[in-house]
Amino acid sequence: LGNFGDPSAVKVLVPSLFYEEQGFSLFSQARKSLIKLGKYAENELIKAYKGEDPEVNKLLDAQKLKAKKRFCPVYIGKPEIEKKGTCPNDGKYKTTLASINAVKKIKTSIVLADIRSAKAVDMLITELEKQLASKEKQPFLSEHIAVQLAKMGDKKATPTLIKMVDKS
Repeated sequence: LGNFGDPSAVKVLVPSLFYEEQGFSLFSQARKSLIKLGKYAENELIKAYKGEDPEVNKLLDAQKLKAKKRFCPVYIGKPEIEKKGTCPNDGKYKTTLASINAVKKIKTSIVLADIRSAKAVDMLITELEKQLASKEKQPFLSEHIAVQLAKMGDKKATPTLIKMVDKS
């Protein structure tokens, strides 16, 4: 789709980054196409990163439901029980939810870095700062965000990247 240079393909390609079924993923093909579309993809990728893309959210919600069915089926349709966290596998369930949210940010930031999105730099710096300040750090997310910021090459990320290195 990216070969045609049609910006309307972005609406299909961004959700394709997150399509995974039985070990099959469209990430690499969608990434290549989005790179070819470059700046046309920037705004939609940022929306997906921020959780503002309904199609991406639908795919991620399906992954979260699978996790709920796998680890804590007692939570299905019972948010009051889920809030209490009484399922024996609640820890695994919450860890899986956190990783689904992290993967959303990682995948979109990879493509944003590929296209050298100047619009995304401040957003990624803010994310990394938030991760560095958090008591519940997600090292995997922090490392990926740092790599993407370095790849973008914007000097305003330097102080935050140095802070990350100093904390490790």
